[in-house]
Amino acid sequence: MNLAAKIFIFIASLTLSGCLEKPCKTHDFCPQPETAVRYFSVYKPGSWWVYETSDGSKRDSIYVSEYRVEPGQDGEDPCYAWEDQYYTCRTKYLTDIGEFHGVNGNLGSCNSSIFTIEERNKGIVGLYSFRNVDTLSNDVNGVKTVSPFYPKSGFDTIYKEVTIWDGTYFFSENIGLIQYASSDLDTFYMTEYFIP
Repeated sequence: MNLAAKIFIFIASLTLSGCLEKPCKTHDFCPQPETAVRYFSVYKPGSWWVYETSDGSKRDSIYVSEYRVEPGQDGEDPCYAWEDQYYTCRTKYLTDIGEFHGVNGNLGSCNSSIFTIEERNKGIVGLYSFRNVDTLSNDVNGVKTVSPFYPKSGFDTIYKEVTIWDGTYFFSENIGLIQYASSDLDTFYMTEYFIP
């Protein structure tokens, strides 16, 4: 093999392997889909929610106790970047261990996002949103959206739109979790909240 052929093969292999690719000079910011922002941007420092059962015999609160933001990058096009939010919330009845961990991020792609709540690395809630789609979804089709939503508890609040996950967790846009069933099957209804 002559020298010109060897040089051609060497340059071709570098090009195909990506060694000659120029890094991004700047990253294009990729915002989360609007639906994810409306439902899940409320989980941030200083946010809290108070719940009680319909007979008032049990009260619970959820508050954000830890919060961090980490950069994320598109798996297919590294020139797109975003910020993923990770947080811990304290609660008495929502989980058996008194806390849950949440993630609100872009799923490795600029066109989608994920919101999860986990207890001991076991998923409790997993909801997805996609760009240009105005509803939330999950892998098992246990999600439905109701507009308007009237809680069965007798509380007089009417919610414009609520997404219900598996008949257990009820999320309202710009508020967060408004109703849930605890592990001992008590239903808790939100009575007040604060989002800074």
